[in-house]
Amino acid sequence: MGRLKKLIGARIKEIRTKRGLTQEQLSVKTNIALSTICRLENGINMPREENLEALSKVLDVNIDAFFKFEHYEGDRNSRLIKIFDMLHKLSDEEIVMVQKIITSLLA
Repeated sequence: MGRLKKLIGARIKEIRTKRGLTQEQLSVKTNIALSTICRLENGINMPREENLEALSKVLDVNIDAFFKFEHYEGDRNSRLIKIFDMLHKLSDEEIVMVQKIITSLLA
């Protein structure tokens, strides 16, 4: 759940900054406490449904826009972390097979 909170928070911040709003302005327009906006954007809290509705209205996006973060997962470091996580779950035999595949790709 922690990763999801961080991704949603990053999307809220990204959309807010694209709209040229400060956290304070968004707080006033949505009637959501500034501290809550900060905690949401920093991935500390998961937004409640009523907050998502208020944010989507003020930021002029559908609620599903807060859950579109494919572009965050496409950077090199994220991909390497995902690969490492997948490798970590493999057996020794499977790791040897993956190593051979990678070696053949790089040859």
